[in-house]
Amino acid sequence: MTQEISGLIKKVGKVKAYDNSNAWDREITFVFKFFMEVENKDGIYLAMVTVDGEMTEWGPRIKKDGRREKPLIGDKVRFTTHRIREGKDGARWCSVTWNQEFEITYKSESARQELADFIARKKAEREEAYQQKLKEQEEQAYEAKAESLSRQFAEENDDRIPQDVRDEFNSVFNWDRLFNVLKQTQSPIDIGEAPHMCPHGGPRACGCQTPGSGLRYSHTGALYGLPRAHRNSVIKKALKTNLITIHKESDDEDSVLYIITERGRQVLESMK
Repeated sequence: MTQEISGLIKKVGKVKAYDNSNAWDREITFVFKFFMEVENKDGIYLAMVTVDGEMTEWGPRIKKDGRREKPLIGDKVRFTTHRIREGKDGARWCSVTWNQEFEITYKSESARQELADFIARKKAEREEAYQQKLKEQEEQAYEAKAESLSRQFAEENDDRIPQDVRDEFNSVFNWDRLFNVLKQTQSPIDIGEAPHMCPHGGPRACGCQTPGSGLRYSHTGALYGLPRAHRNSVIKKALKTNLITIHKESDDEDSVLYIITERGRQVLESMK
């Protein structure tokens, strides 16, 4: 027998999604409900109310055009239920499905103002956090640029490195890369080939993945990750300043073997 209940909302929970699928469903389906605690002269009623919901990136939500609105604490509601079950604690449990009636008969203005204030406060906090993050990113960018300029100035004026080398390897060049070139040419070495990543998702199975070779060896190679024009520029500058020399010629410029010169060793030692 259907029973009608009216009362004051004392508690209300978030909308939750409950799996309503069965073994024959091709897709997962959900039923959306929220919990409410209603009080009237007869006592406390605990009810689960079915609503028009949807899954969003923030979790389950009631649709904007849903047939039922979730009440706030302080509102009054009227609903019907088919069955009331007595709990051990004396509370009465019931369910408000689509076959039952549900309406908000009184909306608390103070509760809605409190909710609006809460939302505004959260938006302000998110905006403040966002602006703080932007500020931190700007400060980090400024510090990185300042450090780069400071390092550039120090490198350009580092008297451990011969002036002609400093003039040839201009401010856009990283001295760490020159150091690695000299270190890795202590034995004959070529520019080499770039690493090849396996496109099949199973490099061990097909064996097509390679770590690269020479000065372009994966991650540790002095010229790893540089475009051809930059690689050739580094080698030409090192040859011009007599830091390295050609050990063995080849028709393929990437296969030419290079080796450090005595002057290169001296510069390498000064950079340690």
